[in-house]
Amino acid sequence: EEMQKKVASIIDRHAASLTKEEQKQISLRHTDSYVWAQQLNHPWIRAFLQIDPATYLPKVKCPILALNGVLDCQVTAENIERINMLCLNNKNVQTGLLAGLNHFFQKCTTGSPSESLFIEQTIDPEVPERIAGFILSISRK
Repeated sequence: EEMQKKVASIIDRHAASLTKEEQKQISLRHTDSYVWAQQLNHPWIRAFLQIDPATYLPKVKCPILALNGVLDCQVTAENIERINMLCLNNKNVQTGLLAGLNHFFQKCTTGSPSESLFIEQTIDPEVPERIAGFILSISRK
C-alpha cells in the first residue's frame, strides 16, 4: 500500500508535466499505480532496475548487436548512444535505430505499449535481416 502511494505520487507528478495527449500516448494513468507497485515489489524487477550497464558493458569482449525502435517508449533511442559510448573498446559492436518501429520491433504510429495490442505484425522483416547480417558478419571474422 505504501509503495502504491509512492508510485501514484510519481505518476501524478510526471503526468502534470505532460499534455493529455502525451499521457494517452504513453498510457500514463493514476489508476496504473497498483499494477506498477506490484511490479516494483517483485525481486527480479528490483534487481533489474539496480543494474548499471556502465559497470559491465565496457568489459564485454564478444560481438554485440543492439537495435532500438525509434518509436520505442519503453527503451528510448538514447540507449543506443549509451551502448556505443560504453563499448568504445569493443570493435565488434553494431548498433542501429530502426525508424517507425516500437519496443517489439513492429511498424507502428505512436510506439505506445497499448498500440502494440492492435498491431498484427509480429516483427518487421528488417529486424531478422539485420540480425542475420550481423551473425554472418561476425562469423566471417
